[in-house]
Amino acid sequence: MFITIEGCEGAGKTSAIQIIQEFLKTQNISCLTTREPGGTTFGTTLRSLLLSKNTEYIPPYTELFLYLADRHHHVHTVIKPALQQGYIVVCDRFIDSTIAYQGYARGLPLDTIEQLNMIATEGLLPDYTFFLDVDPCIGLERARRRSLIDSVSQEESRFENEELVFHQTLSRAYKLMAENVSRFITIDANNPVDVVKQEIIYHLQNIL
Repeated sequence: MFITIEGCEGAGKTSAIQIIQEFLKTQNISCLTTREPGGTTFGTTLRSLLLSKNTEYIPPYTELFLYLADRHHHVHTVIKPALQQGYIVVCDRFIDSTIAYQGYARGLPLDTIEQLNMIATEGLLPDYTFFLDVDPCIGLERARRRSLIDSVSQEESRFENEELVFHQTLSRAYKLMAENVSRFITIDANNPVDVVKQEIIYHLQNIL
């Protein structure tokens, strides 16, 4: 099974992955957690370019192609082999991030992104996508608080530094996908972490 975690900045994706990982461990289910970008050594290099607050301006198509390069390498070398070995793979961001960020927020053609995503993933789609639905203002506040105490988060703040309207567009894009794509499972990420945890586990119990 292939599960992806999606959401705007500060939605709590890292915490959600830890919740899923810990629950699967209690069920004696083999799990591999990974992320995009950065699920491979190659991807880590691209991540430093794509997320660093110090990176010079990246044109939208350049940004898109860098994400797609990371994705193809990630799918080919990590995700598909793990699925073939019987693991449940849980990935922090995947194709829907590209649709939301580079499509809706950057304004690139959605049909082009869909075609390129299919090439980059070799046709692989998630079985389920947990969408952590957070108010953009709340999410950004969380992300910025995290940056104050975490040097990595502070460095990887290129998208956090976008205008609020950018993040509001992302939120609308994710909500639209959640309404129209059956694999989406929406979690109210405005709630305290204990409530989010209960909701995630409830849905996991229903899909396993």
